[in-house]
Amino acid sequence: MKEKLMRDARRYLYTSTSMRVEVVGGNSAPEWAGESGRYETKGGRRICHPSAYSQNGWSNMVYVSSTLHIVVGADWTC
Repeated sequence: MKEKLMRDARRYLYTSTSMRVEVVGGNSAPEWAGESGRYETKGGRRICHPSAYSQNGWSNMVYVSSTLHIVVGADWTC
């Protein structure tokens, strides 16, 4: 049952089969949660164009991994 719910939630949002799905109580429709991956400085400032910094040799860029996932209610039906 849970596998079918997760598969239907991914299809509802037109996403890949590897996207993480979090099942919560209730009957809420699938929605996105989290943030996409990005580059930041070691101080925490977001870098909008990381390729602009790649030619300098030394860099304080850090990649922050994506936390995007799908949240869906346990009683939701397609």
